[in-house]
Amino acid sequence: MAIEFHNGARSYDEISRRVRFLGHDGMFEIRFFVDIDVLAKGPGETATLLVLRA
Repeated sequence: MAIEFHNGARSYDEISRRVRFLGHDGMFEIRFFVDIDVLAKGPGETATLLVLRA
């Protein structure tokens, strides 16, 4: 099963410096966090800024 992420399914936790994701697989709701430092190691600064703006 694929997990779907809706546009409003993520938010930035400024205090913990992490992004909260919320996904659905059709039956369950899945929540998880990714530290901003991990996202910053991605393909570039532009990608990180796009994630935070979403």
